[in-house]
Formats: sequence, C-alpha cells, structure tokens
Amino acid sequence: MSTIMDKQKLERAIKWIDEGIKEGKSLLELIEKVGMHFNLSPNETQFLERTFLTKKDTSGKNVE
Repeated sequence: MSTIMDKQKLERAIKWIDEGIKEGKSLLELIEKVGMHFNLSPNETQFLERTFLTKKDTSGKNVE
C-alpha cells in the first residue's frame, strides 16, 4: 500500500525547520516538535528525519 503525503504540509514543515535552524535552534529538537506542530503522520515525520538527519556527500555515501 502506498502512502500519499500532503506536499503543502511537508513544505511548510521544512520551511519551519529551516527557519528554526537559522534562529539557532537545535535540529534534533525541531525534528521532535515538527510532527505535533503540523499534525504529521508517522511516515511524514520519518521522511523529514531521514531528509534532515542523513547527510550525504557528493558520491551519495552517508556521512556521519
């Protein structure tokens, strides 16, 4: 079964996280709060976690 994500809601959540980072807030704390703030599903929250917490170098390999 495929999951349909609300693109506009995710875009607002990404912008909110980005603004929080610019204000000096902790990325981990923002990730923890974003799901409740935007009423995201668990899958949407996991998508944002993977997007922000998994950094990749130019070769596509994960960087710790």
